[in-house]
Amino acid sequence: ELSSDSFGPCNAFPTSLVVLLHGRGDTGRNLVGLAVQLSKRLPGTRFLLPTAPPGPHGLNSWYETDHTGNLDERIYELHRQLMQQIQFDCQKFSLELAQVAFLGFSQGSMLAGLAALQLSRPCAGLIVLCG
Repeated sequence: ELSSDSFGPCNAFPTSLVVLLHGRGDTGRNLVGLAVQLSKRLPGTRFLLPTAPPGPHGLNSWYETDHTGNLDERIYELHRQLMQQIQFDCQKFSLELAQVAFLGFSQGSMLAGLAALQLSRPCAGLIVLCG
């Protein structure tokens, strides 16, 4: 089950949403420092900081791979849960998908790419780090 933290304007509706997706073994909370720095340049932005559940090896991970490099099905279930959270936030704050950007680090870049590139309409942006 996906869990999420968020960071963003406290006394106003946000004008955009940035989804920050961590790498394997990390948590969304560890990206708060990045969200704080980005918020200085992106005032009015809400940041969604989901945390992947622990995988079979005990590390938080968006997916595992088999010996041939194939992804397991977990990434697709977590993608579904992530998109539900994004849709909820967009409805709650009257945001369009064109106001949502994705930033993923390492394993998170795979989920960011999957999310951004499978949308029915273009999003605000996709940033892949160390993917």
